[in-house]
Amino acid sequence: TKAESINKFLQEMLSYSNQSWNSAAGGRARDVTINQMLDEIAPRLDAELANQPDTQAKMFRTIANAYNSQGRYPMAEKYLRAALAIQTELYGETHRETLVTTDDLGESLFQLGKLDEATVLYERLVSVLREKQSEGSDEGETYLLAAALHGLGSTLVMTGDMHDAIGILREASA
Repeated sequence: TKAESINKFLQEMLSYSNQSWNSAAGGRARDVTINQMLDEIAPRLDAELANQPDTQAKMFRTIANAYNSQGRYPMAEKYLRAALAIQTELYGETHRETLVTTDDLGESLFQLGKLDEATVLYERLVSVLREKQSEGSDEGETYLLAAALHGLGSTLVMTGDMHDAIGILREASA
């Protein structure tokens, strides 16, 4: 069911500007930007996937990352917060899906200049990931820790805390 929902949604995204359908229907072909497609499709996730919260959260994160890639950080933040709320409720704060979304949200907050909030979020994320690593983590969690450390270090650089930033960034590099 999850795969079918994701497949249907992706097909709709990819065919959003279906030129042959528009032409056959007597309409004008339209050039649609990624932003227009996202703005049209993203709000439908609430209704269409309401009974599949796991899938909904994953799609929210996918949409948010697409917004991030377009530099539309407020929209990315909105969908990442929605995904994070669902994942925290479903899995708890230390599940990998929740942690990945938390890292993505940190990047959006950084890009928005919400440095204090990003710092708190990254500090909490790094703490959880260090704890998991001390229990024996896998390669994915190690990569996520490095990414979170990089995010925290970059945020500290922007706030002028160079001393702590250098140590954090060295740890990320290691």
